[in-house]
Order: sequence, then structure tokens, then C-alpha cells
Amino acid sequence: MRLYHCLFFLTAIAGSVFAQDLSPVAERVTAQNALFEEQYETDLRNFPERATAYGDYRYNDKLADYSLAAIAQRHQTDEAFLALLDFVSPASRAVLLLHYQHDLSLEESAAILEIPIGTAKSRLHYGVATLRKHLTSERKPA
Repeated sequence: MRLYHCLFFLTAIAGSVFAQDLSPVAERVTAQNALFEEQYETDLRNFPERATAYGDYRYNDKLADYSLAAIAQRHQTDEAFLALLDFVSPASRAVLLLHYQHDLSLEESAAILEIPIGTAKSRLHYGVATLRKHLTSERKPA
């Protein structure tokens, strides 16, 4: 008789535990899994070598080309861009390099250069406009 009461008691406890609404927990777990999956996909996109190592070949087209011709082409493009930077004023060039090459925000660039944020925005705008003007003039047929 005692065994019967113990089993009855255990099923009553288990029934009350499993009768609780677990949908908020399931929703949180689902949302968390979606975030993890999104981060995983972002990592694979940003690091195609890692994706290939995992056996995922979707991002092979983003792998860097290490052939001598590709390296020479990249150097030529870099040198052409550096030559274009000579047309930009030194003040605008400083903001351009801090913002785009070093990935700093305009606020951080302004703080480093000790200038107001509005001045940094203006210099960035004029620097980009100067680069755009010289890039489009190079592409026009003579």
C-alpha cells in the first residue's frame, strides 16, 4: 500500500510541475537560438576561411585571391587611391583616414583631432566630395 501512495504522490508532483505554462521559456529559448544562429551566420560570412574549414562552401567566392596578379592589382589600386588623397586637404584627409581606414566614429575622430563634431562632419563631406570629383573625372573619356 505504501508503494501505491508513493507512486500516486510522485505522479501528482510531476503532473503539477509539467502542468505549468512553459511557453515563456520556450519563446526565450527560441529567441536565443535565433540570435546564436544569426551570429554564427555572420561569423561565417565575415570569415569565409572558417566557413570552408567547417565544410560550408557558400562563401568561397569571398575568399581572398592570393595569386601574384591579384596582389599586384590590389597594390595598384591602393597606390591609385593614395595618389587621389593628394587632392584632399590635410584637414579633410585626417578625418577621412580616421573615419574610414581606422573605423572610428565621427565623434571619436573629432575628439582625437580636437575639433567640434560639426567641423569633422564638414571635413568628411568635403573630403568625400573631392575624392568623388576626381574619381569621376578620371573615368570620363578624354
